[in-house]
Amino acid sequence: MIFQLFNEVKLKQPLELILSKIILIEGDCSALNVNISEANQQILAQNVSMIFHFAATVRFTEKFKHAILLNVRGTREMLKLSQTCKNLKLFCHISTAYCHLKERVLLEQFYPTVDPNEAMKIAEENDVAQTEEIFSKYLNRNIPNSYVFTKALTETLIVESKLPVLICR
Repeated sequence: MIFQLFNEVKLKQPLELILSKIILIEGDCSALNVNISEANQQILAQNVSMIFHFAATVRFTEKFKHAILLNVRGTREMLKLSQTCKNLKLFCHISTAYCHLKERVLLEQFYPTVDPNEAMKIAEENDVAQTEEIFSKYLNRNIPNSYVFTKALTETLIVESKLPVLICR
């Protein structure tokens, strides 16, 4: 089904030409600088116009430390990388409607959360047990798990980035 999106492109350009424009770059969203080499960062900075950020842990039982480092810090690192892209037209982030459970109707707007930078600092400076103890106080029927909590935090980072963004829920 998704490949139908590219039918018009395939009619206008040979598949070989399309594939020649694709460069695979390995990275790790849980690592600082997304664990992308300086050379590959330069390739991205010079050539990328759209970034689609899908990476996240979606486990509802994930420990807060791991969820924050991957979902929140990983998004921050992708945003930092995006800010170097000279031709960036769009940063598309896949979020979830599940991240603002207290809202009966989820509008296309920003919903403030706790400071994501403070959450990252706590996760980076504390072990798993300490981080779990600190953030477990946020759990309630509107924030039932680390997934909901971190996806809301990532939306805050994205809105604060001042990049051309699209958040898909």
